[in-house]
Amino acid sequence: SIDPEVLIMPFAIYGAPGSGKGARAGYEALLKLRDDPLGKRLKAIQRDQVYPGGTPLQGPLFYLFQVEMAAKQIYPHIFGRYRDDQAYPPAECLFEREAVAQILREAHGR
Repeated sequence: SIDPEVLIMPFAIYGAPGSGKGARAGYEALLKLRDDPLGKRLKAIQRDQVYPGGTPLQGPLFYLFQVEMAAKQIYPHIFGRYRDDQAYPPAECLFEREAVAQILREAHGR
């Protein structure tokens, strides 16, 4: 039996390429499970642990932000609350943005 404790809907922030759908269309459809007799039985739905996710079609830099986003959505009491604007205080950032930027600058000879 499958009963996830957390559901993260991919492409809910950035729409699937070529889908013609708004970014949140899939996420909104997932939320409709709250009213579905079978969907109501899922732990993630019962506990309101359903979150919008980014795209799985990006590379490692983008994944830094997606992992941070998921950690904050699922465990805000540990990592701080997720913010749509990404304007986190330095103490709440889960990786050092400037260190990543410096690595990229060095890799490109700047």
